[in-house]
Amino acid sequence: MRTFQTVLNRIAPVAVWALLGAGCADDGAAGGASPGAGAPVTGRGAAAADAAENPATGGVADSAALDAEIEALEQRVAALRDIAAIEKLQRTYGYYLDEADWDNLIDLFADGAIAEYGASGVYVGKDSIREFLYALGGGRSGLEPGVLNEHVQLQPVIDVAPDGLTAKARWRALGLLGRYESYATWQDGPYENEYRKEDGRWKISRIRWIERFTVPFDGGLAASEAASQEPAELPPPDRPSTIEDEPWPAVSTLPYHFPNPVTGAVTSPGDAGTASAANADAANADPANADAASTDADGTNADGTNADGANPGSTNADTAEAAPAGLAQGAPQPDTLDARAAALARDVERLEDEREIEILQRTYGYFVDKNLWREIADLFTEDGTLEIGGRGVFAGRERVLEYLEWLGDPEHGRLYDHTQMQGVVTVAPDGRTAKGRWRALVFGGNEGGISVFGDCIYENEYRKVDGVWKISKLHSYFIMYTNWDPGWAEMGWPNTRPEEELPPDRPPTVVYDMYPGELTA
Repeated sequence: MRTFQTVLNRIAPVAVWALLGAGCADDGAAGGASPGAGAPVTGRGAAAADAAENPATGGVADSAALDAEIEALEQRVAALRDIAAIEKLQRTYGYYLDEADWDNLIDLFADGAIAEYGASGVYVGKDSIREFLYALGGGRSGLEPGVLNEHVQLQPVIDVAPDGLTAKARWRALGLLGRYESYATWQDGPYENEYRKEDGRWKISRIRWIERFTVPFDGGLAASEAASQEPAELPPPDRPSTIEDEPWPAVSTLPYHFPNPVTGAVTSPGDAGTASAANADAANADPANADAASTDADGTNADGTNADGANPGSTNADTAEAAPAGLAQGAPQPDTLDARAAALARDVERLEDEREIEILQRTYGYFVDKNLWREIADLFTEDGTLEIGGRGVFAGRERVLEYLEWLGDPEHGRLYDHTQMQGVVTVAPDGRTAKGRWRALVFGGNEGGISVFGDCIYENEYRKVDGVWKISKLHSYFIMYTNWDPGWAEMGWPNTRPEEELPPDRPPTVVYDMYPGELTA
């Protein structure tokens, strides 16, 4: 029992704090403890620890209580992993949609899945959805040069059913769409999706998106006419559309799947309790989700269940990573308290790793906003590399700093904001390295000068050094940069190239064009 006590002292304060911090219901396992290792065990954890220290006084009842506590923690950690896996799934869906990568996108859907995009109708089954998506892309997979098709996946509210086999989620999609010398539009709309776990992996079982607005870049919401886009010739749907609402300026009312998290009251935009809303839900519902109940409305940002770059819905043996060593994703249940506690510790540590990497990357973005170059360099490993746009690779922390300082000092009137969003983080099984894909929307310019908007994709690597995660490789691919006036319908910057006054240590990993050329990331 001494081995288990050592593990429990690590797990109880850390795991329960993490679970409570993620919004799970408190079952009295612990309270008021900080998340640091070695923090005191309180509540039921303290009773279990006392039973472990004094087996003669604990008896069968204490052993049963300890077993129940471990089982409850296992279930709660598994729920967090489910939420993280669904977030990774949906964000990956967004990246595939950006590239019109229809075949990989279809692999994210469950058999018999249902898709409804705006007023286009209801498509049932993967074959039908595939036909719809290929028609949407003009009969081809992949984007044509000169096309911008960004769909940023934001603002998730995820609820997993008590059995851990189905889930529902609401997301917001922000669209940056355009065709060079034709049109440029902003688009926004919510998803109300359903998910199903098949063979231990989460897949999309129902996707329903409603168009909130599509407006021209030039003029925006104040424009008197809708944005101009070429309508696609779509195949006939399997069922008629259940969405009766028109986009802005009309009021749309896609019901929320979740109650108010504070009051518990059922709320919806507009009259969500009407017969039409109820009929729409019934027409589109995934039968496997019919009895799903909300148990959580929050989550962390990545699940670490796939090999790097693998499709999170794929079952291909060459791309799908084995399930984590811990208790989630259908892994075999260890049969001793020591083994169960150790597996729980691994699960908690991976969740902590993912969260720490997310904080690291977001901190990088905040530091870039304010041109804190020395602080940014300190986020890198000693041998870390940086490659931004097409200027080549700068190797080692001091060279990273030299490049950053070359960009210039903070000054009055300068805007340099680099938002960090849509992270898909994969931690290696040994917990020592990780990879992550991120999106940055860039808002820049100088007072009285130019105003700039950009879209970038990061493919980064991270390494844990003395227990602290650092950036070992930062690679930012430029997707699009333009001046706010005239915007991306009429202007796209050329990609950067190596600078004579600041030569890189290595040439660019790949030489590519950005919009309106053929995109790479």
